[in-house]
Amino acid sequence: MDLFGDLPEPEQNKNDERKAKRSHDDKVSEDETKAKKSQMISMTDYKDNEIIGLHSYVAERKGERDEMQDTHVNIDNFTSNVDNLHHTIKRLAYYGVYDGHNGSRAAKYCEENMHVILAKKLAKANYSTIDKDIKKYFIETYKKVDDAFLAKASQTKPSWKDGSTSTSILIVNNIAYVASVGDSKAVLYRFDEKKNSLTGLTLTTDHNPTSYEERMRIQKAGGTVKDGRVLGHLEVSRSIGDGQYKNHGVSCIPDVKRCNITETDRFLVIACDGLWKRFSVQEISELLPSTVDPAEDIDKLLESLSTKLVNMAIKGLVADNVTICIVALLKRPLTPQ
Repeated sequence: MDLFGDLPEPEQNKNDERKAKRSHDDKVSEDETKAKKSQMISMTDYKDNEIIGLHSYVAERKGERDEMQDTHVNIDNFTSNVDNLHHTIKRLAYYGVYDGHNGSRAAKYCEENMHVILAKKLAKANYSTIDKDIKKYFIETYKKVDDAFLAKASQTKPSWKDGSTSTSILIVNNIAYVASVGDSKAVLYRFDEKKNSLTGLTLTTDHNPTSYEERMRIQKAGGTVKDGRVLGHLEVSRSIGDGQYKNHGVSCIPDVKRCNITETDRFLVIACDGLWKRFSVQEISELLPSTVDPAEDIDKLLESLSTKLVNMAIKGLVADNVTICIVALLKRPLTPQ
């Protein structure tokens, strides 16, 4: 079994796989074995003109809160942040949304450190095994950020109670690796030719104490879930920080998933729960354009889209902070940034 929770390919690819399976019946041929192996990511498969272009924009509003506790990182060209890149890596990008609670310090610590630590691990990577190693790098990075923040928080008097969700996306060539704790959601919007519209593919799983597996872990650690919250207070079952809950089953270990970015994909949306309280995944798809004109000013388009969504969320009586990062996926040849 693969290390990752792989996400589905476009429907056409799935139909092709089903036809191939029927034609082979019960026979597992050498060619079929090779075909399965070819579905695994090969960093040598990409030419510069095959790399999907990326362009991001972030909008945020404080809402009715006294403090803006969300932070973010959006780096379309993360390649320059990583030393000793293997020649098969044509492009790296990094996006992160961190939704703080009980203060902004944990979210700010994620903003300042998460991608920096990950970059150092990537610089030492063995590129023959990088595909399976990225899950390990993400887990080690989240653990290191959590340990370091908790150590810093414990040195203050009184100790900091801050915590944060974290959704991080590393894009290597045309592969998105998604790590998350908490309930900041990432969604890939893919064009469905049959419906002539966008379909949202959720790349993250919300970590809530009401889910069975999360609740069992909390209870096994001696914690309780009351009114849908850990010890009756914390809304998420995994987070960075939240030192007062870590001995009660709250974890910093992220889920890590992987998804191929294809030419049918149009947008990647990463946002805190303030946005998703107002909109469903489907509602967002109806507010995004199904195509992007290459001649269009991408900055203006993304600014308009993200600002509109944030303002609609606030006007929809969402009192929370709202942050959204929209990444346009462009069929353009790779050009130096």
